[in-house]
Amino acid sequence: MWCVAELDQQYIRKMEDVLAVYEKPYDAAQPVVCLDEKPIALHADVRSPIPAKPGSPAKQDNEYERCGTANVFGVVEPKTGRHFTTATPDRSGAAFARMVASVNTSKAASNDHFKTGQRRHTQDTRLVLPRQRHTRQGDSVVLRQT
Repeated sequence: MWCVAELDQQYIRKMEDVLAVYEKPYDAAQPVVCLDEKPIALHADVRSPIPAKPGSPAKQDNEYERCGTANVFGVVEPKTGRHFTTATPDRSGAAFARMVASVNTSKAASNDHFKTGQRRHTQDTRLVLPRQRHTRQGDSVVLRQT
């Protein structure tokens, strides 16, 4: 669970900006896409689990071996209900840029409005990405960070 330490003017302005984008009607030329990520810890069993048997539930030891971390991106287009997730081996800026580019190149829109969570690699900015299928000059992604 997360919490907001202080509701300052900058935070309120950003949230109002995001909410204004959500209120707009669907526009295929400027779709709204929400992108978030979650780092996850990878674990391995130290002892093999005991499968369930008639009259006895499955048993799994609480002890585990830590096997590093990974990152899961979740992407949602709220007005259409489309969504997908993908995993990456790390939480790098390059992985984030590849994910945005992946979503961006799969659309024929001139601007995608991305709502992103807090992340150490981005700020409110326009991220200009090359398109594989759509190469008009000035194509960009508008990032709205909360």
